[in-house]
Amino acid sequence: MQITPLDASRFDAAVALWDAAHASAEPGVDQLGEPLTTHDLRELAQSNRHVSEATIVADDQGAMVGVAWGVVEQEPDFGIDDYRHAAGQLAAIAVHPEHQGQGARSLLSRVEAAMRERGHLAIDYTPCAVPVDSGAYRFLNSCGYNAVLYVYHIYHDLSRFELTSDVASLRQRLEAEGVIFRWLEPSDHDALLDMWREHFPYWSLREGSEELDDFRNRAGHGTWGFRYLLAEADERLVGFIGDIWPEPGGEGSFTSPGVIPAFRGRGIGTV
Repeated sequence: MQITPLDASRFDAAVALWDAAHASAEPGVDQLGEPLTTHDLRELAQSNRHVSEATIVADDQGAMVGVAWGVVEQEPDFGIDDYRHAAGQLAAIAVHPEHQGQGARSLLSRVEAAMRERGHLAIDYTPCAVPVDSGAYRFLNSCGYNAVLYVYHIYHDLSRFELTSDVASLRQRLEAEGVIFRWLEPSDHDALLDMWREHFPYWSLREGSEELDDFRNRAGHGTWGFRYLLAEADERLVGFIGDIWPEPGGEGSFTSPGVIPAFRGRGIGTV
C-alpha cells in the first residue's frame, strides 16, 4: 500500500471512495467524518487550514483505497467546559469497504507525523458523533486517543406532548417573579453574544468569522434553524436554548440550553 498526497485531479475519486465507505453496512472503524463533496476538498485546499502533507490517499495496485486529512485551525475554539481544542486536528479518514481493517492506522499515523513535524504536540478529532460502543471509538482509543468531551444525543417523542401542570405552574411563578420567555429578535444579537462570551465560551463566535456573520444575518429573521428562545430578567438575558431546527417531516432538534450562574436552580432551564 502506497500513501501519497491527495492531488486535485483525484478529488472526484476521493469523494467516490468516501461515499462507498459511508454506504457500507458496518460503519465501524473506517468511516470517521462528515459527508464529503468535491467542493469541500477544493475549499479545503484553498484555505489556511490546509496541510498538504496531511491530506493523503492510500493506493493499492493503482487503485485508491483510503483517504484522510488533517487540518490546522488558526484559532482553535473552546469546547464544552472551556476545554480548548488543539490546533492540529484530524478532520476525517475513510477506507474502502473491501479494504477496511488494512489502511486506517497507516493513514492516521501519516497525518499525526505531519502534525508533529509542524510542532503540534497534540491532535484532536471532533466528529459529529462517535458512539462509545462503536468500532470507531475502539479504534481511536487503541491508537492513543482519549475522550475528553462527551455529547449526548437523546430523543423525546413529542407527538403526544402536553405541558405538564407542574411546568405550567413553574412558568407562571417565574413570570410573576419577572422572568420573561420570548423568541430572539435581531435587536438581541449583541446581548446574546455578550452572554455567550461571558458565561458560555463554547458558544462564543469569533469576530470576523463566517459563523458570526451567519448568525447576524439569519438569527431572529425567521430563518430555518436560526431560532433561539430566550429568558430575560432584570432587563438582561439570563438564559437561552437554541439553535432550534424543526424538520419538514415532523421531527426536529435543538442544541444546549444555558442559564447564567446567578439564575440557576430556579427552573428556568426546565421551562
